[in-house]
Amino acid sequence: KDAAITGIGVTETRKGRADDDITVDRRDPRQMVWDKNATKGNLSDRRFAARICMMDRDEAEAMFPGEAVLELNAKWAIYSLPDSTMSKEERTDYERENRASDPDGGLPKQICMVEVEWYDWEGPKKVYKQGFLGQTRVLEVNALEQWAYNFITGKRDEKKKTWYGIVRALKDPQRILNKFLATIIHILATNAKGGYFYERGVFADQRKAEDDMANPQKMVEVNEGAIVAGKIKERTPPPLPQGAVMLVEFTMQNISRVSGINVELLGSADRDQPASLEMQRRQSAVSTQASLFDSKRFYHEEQGRTLLALMKTLPPETLVRITIDPFAAEQA
Repeated sequence: KDAAITGIGVTETRKGRADDDITVDRRDPRQMVWDKNATKGNLSDRRFAARICMMDRDEAEAMFPGEAVLELNAKWAIYSLPDSTMSKEERTDYERENRASDPDGGLPKQICMVEVEWYDWEGPKKVYKQGFLGQTRVLEVNALEQWAYNFITGKRDEKKKTWYGIVRALKDPQRILNKFLATIIHILATNAKGGYFYERGVFADQRKAEDDMANPQKMVEVNEGAIVAGKIKERTPPPLPQGAVMLVEFTMQNISRVSGINVELLGSADRDQPASLEMQRRQSAVSTQASLFDSKRFYHEEQGRTLLALMKTLPPETLVRITIDPFAAEQA
């Protein structure tokens, strides 16, 4: 989901609290930092990756007992987080708490934790390591069997050196659609919505006619011969500009065209068509997203290596259930 929307998806595979437990958790891609020189799919050629996250103070103290809170708080890294991760109010509160978090004052409620994983070469062998960074020093360094963080990427923008997903292509059609809809709403809101043109002396009682004109149950009396003489004319609102509705429909169609995801793939096609044609349209929509499916397959391969490395560290009496997809076996 994250890779399809933002272009980067991240999971963390680690051993759980129990000795025979392995957990796979989704991580916010906005908290991740990776090697800027990594250009291959799923960042398979990265040399390091890091996660910068906010953590409660008691949780951080439980991870590193005996360490000073001010040393655990890597507040130098808080400015690396994007604004979308923390609101302006949360960032202001964090800075206020840290300004007051001196030895004689209070301690911050939130701790900024920095976790880094990288690899070194020990002869011909690649050794993975994990480290936690504090305010002024490295708090802890541990050995890893494989990458703990596994990435899945979308498409790459070589000019901006970033990854992007399906949503980026949808932004321009959506902006145009919003502009057209706002224009139509403005026209409807500012144009006349009814009323009458009339000559002086048409109504028998001018004030009573103004009060009863909008009430469908009231009878409005006019002077004799006023209607026949055409002294009363209904005020009709001007029509919408020609082509406004067609432009809105065209823009709505472009949303599915630029993304490559048609209504058949979404299962919302409201027209009668042969089943073979609908299946063909679905297959063509899936083909346009081939890069995402390739990234997903490579992700499962890399994450499978991490799982296998962790499974080797399980106790000998641990039972592991391994299933085989029958469809994959048939294709093989």
